[in-house]
Amino acid sequence: STTKEMIACVLERSFRVGKTPANFNNDIGMPMSILAMPENTQVGVLEMGMNHFREIAYLTSIAQPDVAVITNIGTMHIEHLGSMEGILRAKLEILEGMCEDGKVILNGDDPMLWRQNNLSPLRPVYFGVCNNGASVRGSAVEQEPGLLRFNVTTRSLTFPVELSLDGDHFVLDALAAVTVGVEMGMNPAKIQEALSQFRNMAGRQEIIETKGCTIIRDCYNAGPESMAAALAVLGNRSGRRIAVLGDMLELGVCTQAEHYRVGRIAAEKADVVLAYGPNGSRIISGAITGGMKESRAMAFDDRMKLADTLRRIAKPGDVILVKGSRGMHMELVLDRFLEDDE
Repeated sequence: STTKEMIACVLERSFRVGKTPANFNNDIGMPMSILAMPENTQVGVLEMGMNHFREIAYLTSIAQPDVAVITNIGTMHIEHLGSMEGILRAKLEILEGMCEDGKVILNGDDPMLWRQNNLSPLRPVYFGVCNNGASVRGSAVEQEPGLLRFNVTTRSLTFPVELSLDGDHFVLDALAAVTVGVEMGMNPAKIQEALSQFRNMAGRQEIIETKGCTIIRDCYNAGPESMAAALAVLGNRSGRRIAVLGDMLELGVCTQAEHYRVGRIAAEKADVVLAYGPNGSRIISGAITGGMKESRAMAFDDRMKLADTLRRIAKPGDVILVKGSRGMHMELVLDRFLEDDE
């Protein structure tokens, strides 16, 4: 969804753009998004989601995209797709709806996508940071609280980009948007200006300053990759760092291992870990094994008990990350934490 928002933000500088609202990315939401676009729309930016095979095949038959972007092959939805190879196959279904001269834009830093360099008759355009073979590359990445800087190099020019965001992982999202803009003939100055004014969707690493604390509200969704990225952002903040983590859903046989791994990462990035959900104990087990004191790592099976504990231990100067899968409703924990005392 963040990449979709960045692409729309960039293209709005040169085109009349319609886009998927929020994450209306399924067989109901995407067609509704198209029907809701004004008649004078020049470019539609559509998000396609899936957790089973043939879902994207159906969506792409409706959208018939001229440009397709695939951001990564992660582990979200592996429960229903069986393996990373299955996730790749499901995402590549987007190509079935494209015309022969369509443009496919892929993350060249993702090993599974980099291997897709022969999609005849389509020729992929790659973006990346680590892959020198990518057509659009990011380099010289610098991060300070609330500001991300990097340089973009295309086939013919180099220019700087600034984003009001925390986290190196946003560089690849922005490079996808830059690549779309470049492939659609946009002036780099317009791309720069658009990204400098980009603001993420509510609930996606939204920074809230309240009660003397800095809260990173990231309740929109979660998988192993985005959890690791959010914890990295927390780890770069000064002050006591509290990670409030809900379960990651739809991981199938990887569930226990991935929650344990997230706990190990949290032990390195946070000073306190509070976990909620059936797999919260696995997060805590990973954190303790990773070196965190047991007194600083707690699992809960009740959101409100977690929220009340957070209210009790939080102090001015703390940085608090709140993140979990959409179905865990971690925003309710935050709502309870932010309630005024009677």
